Amino acid sequence: ARSIIKTEGWRGLYKGFGLSLFTSLPAGSIWWATYAGCKDSLSVYGDPDVPIGNELLSSIPPAVRQGMVQVASAFSAAVAASVMTQPLDTIKTRLQVGNLKSNA
Repeated sequence: ARSIIKTEGWRGLYKGFGLSLFTSLPAGSIWWATYAGCKDSLSVYGDPDVPIGNELLSSIPPAVRQGMVQVASAFSAAVAASVMTQPLDTIKTRLQVGNLKSNA
């Protein structure tokens, strides 16, 4: 960090910030939208006041079911965000590596 500040100043620490936003903002948006949608769809399984017809699920304590809903929703959100933004991440990485090669 010291060498970057010495040669490029404080602005050098933020080089590539725009490219990071290029991938982070869409990924975060997709993640939260997918998480909320899945959690809403699956919330019936975590609600202790809603009877579940499945005997196996009914035997699991409500707090555990709520945790399972959150984990399943988070996993689904991560997969959706990764699959949909992978091309953007590839572009970002190639641009950053290309910049490193040209400066070396």
